Amino acid sequence: MLSNQILDHNVDFREGLREAELVPTDEQAELRTVVRDYLESRGEAELRRMLGSNPGTDRRAWKAMAEEQGLPALAISESDGGMGYGFAELVVAIEECGRRLAFPSLLTTAVLGAELLFALPPGVHRAEWLAAIAAGELLMAVTGPGVPAAGVSNVSARASGGGWLLEGTAEFVLDGAAADVVLVLCGDSGPGAALFACKTDAVGLLRSPLQTLDLTRAQARYEFQGAEAALLAEGDAAAAAWRRMLALGKVAVASEQLGVAGFALDTAVEYAKSRQQFGRPIGSFQAIKHKCADLLVELESARSAVAFAVWAAQSGHTSLPLAAALAKSAASDACTRVTAESIQIHGGIGFAWENPAHLYFRRAKSMEVLFGDGQAQRADIGQLLGLAASAGGSTR
Repeated sequence: MLSNQILDHNVDFREGLREAELVPTDEQAELRTVVRDYLESRGEAELRRMLGSNPGTDRRAWKAMAEEQGLPALAISESDGGMGYGFAELVVAIEECGRRLAFPSLLTTAVLGAELLFALPPGVHRAEWLAAIAAGELLMAVTGPGVPAAGVSNVSARASGGGWLLEGTAEFVLDGAAADVVLVLCGDSGPGAALFACKTDAVGLLRSPLQTLDLTRAQARYEFQGAEAALLAEGDAAAAAWRRMLALGKVAVASEQLGVAGFALDTAVEYAKSRQQFGRPIGSFQAIKHKCADLLVELESARSAVAFAVWAAQSGHTSLPLAAALAKSAASDACTRVTAESIQIHGGIGFAWENPAHLYFRRAKSMEVLFGDGQAQRADIGQLLGLAASAGGSTR
């Protein structure tokens, strides 16, 4: 099995498993309960209202959530205006949001954007923007190699009058229509990389909302036509920050996939208990029982991989890139299968627009390709272990 190959070829990973604390703390369990109760109290009406909307984010709801729950502030230090917890607490919130398909901007703003800002030296907007994220006043987008998949960003920068101008096109920018600031990596995340920040209302930046399969997470096309940008970092510092951001992005997406799949499986099981055929609940039939059991095993196996990746991210362990790829691979496969089988268990009603099952399958399919699907992650794992050359993965 893949996990056995990793243990055989990577000493750091094996030692990390011995050190890892994979059991949630009491504080994290309490946070999960609080966030779940808050999201369930909001109901489905807001989600339905926002389906397929151009911005994809309700700014008033986002601001209210930040003030009432503080989710964007969880991993931001108190000195930067946040709550001073950590990545492990943030992904608890992200998983719970995945269960309700709520606040997808947590990924782009509180993980991808904030993580790049964490790596910056004092100044250069760092403190100002982190405080604005924590307060729910700033939404960020990120584009460059590996986000959301290799080869979709073709943006370059040129010096002009003491400043910088961006040229080129970035496709499939997550939350691109709602973002206030976009962070752009020019280059290939190598020594020549440079990280820029561009305000989305800048002259020379055109944004076009895209029609996507996932109606609950908006995307946009960015066309940079000499848009003014600020240089945040370059060289090894920019490349290292980008690579760490990609690894944390994989872990965050995998956590969200656990939430999506968990809710889909829970609702399928509840339906199987109540739906009657031939005078019996369909859940009493062997085919349905075995299907649900198999889905639970696959989901819990993915949960273990994600738990280790979260620990590696929180602790700064050297196995993070490998653990992130393994978690994303397991969670992508599990989420796609569980959401697809949930529709089948629901039968005819599962295909109805009024039933949310199709929304969870759409989210699963969009997240499957984000940062590379399971096959791409396994190719990256092979490369990290020195077993095989990369075949289009996302570690670049």
